[in-house]
Amino acid sequence: MSWLLDTDVICQPAKRHGDARVVAWLHQERERCFTSAVVIAQLAYWVRSKEGRKRRELQDWLRRLVDALGGRILGFNVSVAHVWADQEHLLEKHGQRMPVEDGYIAATARRHGLTIVTAYGHTVSIHARSDRSGRRAEPEERAQLEGFARELPRLWQAPGVRMQDKKRIVRCLIENAVVTVCQAETLQAQVHWGGGEVNTVEVPRGRSGVHRYVTDPEMVALVRVLAAEFADDQIARILHRKRLKRSKGLPFNAQRVTNIRTRYDIAGHTRAKLGGEPHVYTVEQAAQHLRVSRRTLDKWIATGLLRARQLTQGAPWQVQVSEADRRRLGATEAPEGWLTGSR
Repeated sequence: MSWLLDTDVICQPAKRHGDARVVAWLHQERERCFTSAVVIAQLAYWVRSKEGRKRRELQDWLRRLVDALGGRILGFNVSVAHVWADQEHLLEKHGQRMPVEDGYIAATARRHGLTIVTAYGHTVSIHARSDRSGRRAEPEERAQLEGFARELPRLWQAPGVRMQDKKRIVRCLIENAVVTVCQAETLQAQVHWGGGEVNTVEVPRGRSGVHRYVTDPEMVALVRVLAAEFADDQIARILHRKRLKRSKGLPFNAQRVTNIRTRYDIAGHTRAKLGGEPHVYTVEQAAQHLRVSRRTLDKWIATGLLRARQLTQGAPWQVQVSEADRRRLGATEAPEGWLTGSR
C-alpha cells in the first residue's frame, strides 16, 4: 500500500515538539509516501509565516523534503480536476461540504489510488476521505449487498481478478483505519467498516526499503556471497536451480543478476569461469584431471579423500585437487603391476 501524506503528518519532523511516533512511522514508510502539490503549497505558506533563523531552517528543511520526494509530488491536473468535480457533486447532492484544499488533496489521492494519512494526538489516521452519504440502505438494497457479500470470497480468489480490482473493493468497504504507531514489531489497527462495524487487528510493521517490487535482502545477501566465486551467468543458473525469481516473478538471467549487483554495489567476479584458481575445479574438470569417472569422484568427496565445497544448494561443487592429491589418488605412485588389470 502507498500513502499520500497530509500536511499535519509531513510537517512533524520539522516541528520542535513533533510526534516521535509519527516521525518514526514516516521514516519506516518513506519509500512508499507521496504528497500533493497542494500540501507543498500549505507548507510553503507555513514557512513564510515564520521569521529569522526559524524561517531559514524551515526553508532548508522544505528544500530537502522536495528533493527527497522527487517525482512523488502529485500535481492538480485535468484528470484530478474531473475526480474533484465528481466528488464535489456527490457531496453537494447529500448536503455535505469539504474545504476546497482538502477536496483537492482527496481527489489527488483517489485519482492515483493512494491512501491519505493524517496525524492527530498519539495516532496516525489512515483513510480515504469519503463521499459516503450515511443513508440507510433500503430492504432491496440490503438484500443485494448481502448477496454481494456471500459472493465476495469467490470473487476475491478468482484468477482473473486484478490487484487494482481488489484495491477498489477494499476502498468501497472500509471507511478508515486508525493505526497506533509504536516501536514494537507489530502495529495495532482499528478498521472502521462502512457499515459501522469496528475490528481491531495486529499487522507486522514493514521493513525499510522492502516493498512489493524490491529485491528481498536475503536474495541480495545470497548474490553477494555467490558473486565472490561465480560470474553473473553462473549465478543466474544457480538461482534458477534453486527456483528463485525476481520480485516481479521473472526468472533470473545474467543481466538481471548484473542489475542487482549494480544497485547494491556488489563487486563482480573477475574469473571467467570456475576452475580459474589454482587447484580449484568443477566436478567434471576434477574427474578429467584425475582420469576417473564422475561416480568415483563423488565417492572420494563423500569419504573425505578430496576437499570440496558448495556455497549454496544448486551451486556447482568446487573441488580442490593439489599436486599431492593427484599423485596420491592417481596411478603415478602405485607399485608396478597394481593397476595393470593383468591376471
